[in-house]
Amino acid sequence: MPTISMFYGIVICLYFYDDERHKLPHIHAKYQGQEASFSILDGAQLSGEIPVAKTRLVQAWMKYIESLCWLIGSWPLTVKLLLQSIRCVRRDDGICYPCCAAK
Repeated sequence: MPTISMFYGIVICLYFYDDERHKLPHIHAKYQGQEASFSILDGAQLSGEIPVAKTRLVQAWMKYIESLCWLIGSWPLTVKLLLQSIRCVRRDDGICYPCCAAK
């Protein structure tokens, strides 16, 4: 799982093809052996547990990244691409194809 950020002992990771459990684009936050998943769309905690103070830090980080991406114009595109990535099928070659091309 690629690490995309680290702060205050929290490791933020993103699986591009992890859509089995949550069906939403999300990140994973790990802290001292604990892990929680957060929706990229609204910052809601989807599963798992980390301390409340660390949860708030993760959600604040997500807001910061969202506002930064809006400033450079990439947040709408990022969300769109993440939403598209959960509606695809990976073939044996490892490439993600739209569901309609999976036949």
